[in-house]
Amino acid sequence: MPTTFTTSKIIAATGISKELLYAWEARYAAVVSTQGATGRRQYEASAVRRIRLLQKLVGKGSKISSVATLKDEELVVALYHQSAPELIELLNLLRTRAFAAFESQVAAFCERLGVLDFTTRIALPLMAEVGEEWEAGKLSVAAEHFATSTLRIYISAELRITPIARRAKTALFTTLSDERHELGILAAALVARYSGWACLYLGPNLQVDEIIDVARHSRPKLITIGLTSEDRGSAQTELERIVDVTAKDAIVCVGGKGARKIKGGARLLVVKSIQEFAALVGTVPASAQ
Repeated sequence: MPTTFTTSKIIAATGISKELLYAWEARYAAVVSTQGATGRRQYEASAVRRIRLLQKLVGKGSKISSVATLKDEELVVALYHQSAPELIELLNLLRTRAFAAFESQVAAFCERLGVLDFTTRIALPLMAEVGEEWEAGKLSVAAEHFATSTLRIYISAELRITPIARRAKTALFTTLSDERHELGILAAALVARYSGWACLYLGPNLQVDEIIDVARHSRPKLITIGLTSEDRGSAQTELERIVDVTAKDAIVCVGGKGARKIKGGARLLVVKSIQEFAALVGTVPASAQ
């Protein structure tokens, strides 16, 4: 990840407008830039995470004037302390490398909340914050790997033991090649299984030809693709190819950070959250008529 960002790179990474970015900087000192050798503004890499946190808080109703001066860690607390205090606790354990305590708390939260609720309400936003802190250099690679592996174990186990509905239709879950982050599609598979779908979870990192081959043989009604890379120029073409060569009654669904750059269509749906995906699989009939 670059150590500094130009204004255009900040806009591309966060979706903020130039006018709003400059207003947040000039009026509220919410972010800080320096002047580069060419005279243009430059932002530290950590500004990307900070802007995303501010966007989430403002989107939830906070005034920028009330949160602009908070430290990044305080922004995380402000964002989640009411809706998911468990997330704050788990994130702090990772920051201090208290891995055994992290695993113990994950087990306790899964037992108390149920794995599905824990996954959708806590685990996914937790890993989003873990990724942001890792990119900003505030969390170790070991902490990110441990969190991912621990959560994968619990979600995978729940997926395996959840019964499949009688005469359930099939949903397929994977990521494109070189897309190795799988918790999003694993969580989506669990949501679909609870909604009555028979889930073919293929794991991450599959070539398009492999996805198409499996789809032709299993004839899924739903193909869910995780996309985290925000600069994969071939993603639109790859997804449209899957749509074109699979059954005409199948829907291709794409989610993840990289999905916001995908142009959807009649059979190519872009979902922005696990809650939106849950609404989709609850709306599309999962049982044969």
